[in-house]
Amino acid sequence: MERHTVLGLMVKLKLRGTRAAYDEVITQAGKRGHAPKRVIGELLAAQLADVESRAMAYRMGNAKFPVMKTLAEFDLAISPVNAAVVRDLH
Repeated sequence: MERHTVLGLMVKLKLRGTRAAYDEVITQAGKRGHAPKRVIGELLAAQLADVESRAMAYRMGNAKFPVMKTLAEFDLAISPVNAAVVRDLH
């Protein structure tokens, strides 16, 4: 099967991680004579890493952690900390 056909199928199946790793895995397999089982395993591992990475990014986005602020942006008037000590330590 031609490369463009394989990559097209990966796009349709939404295998982003596999598609991203495909060229590198196939090149290394050709140079080192890897067995088909190993190639498939490496492609599946790349897909799993991509899925886990996207899931983590999604969860971090949903967590709505506060945005990092500089000291100038931080409102010390509503904070229970001593503003003079914070500025002195800064």
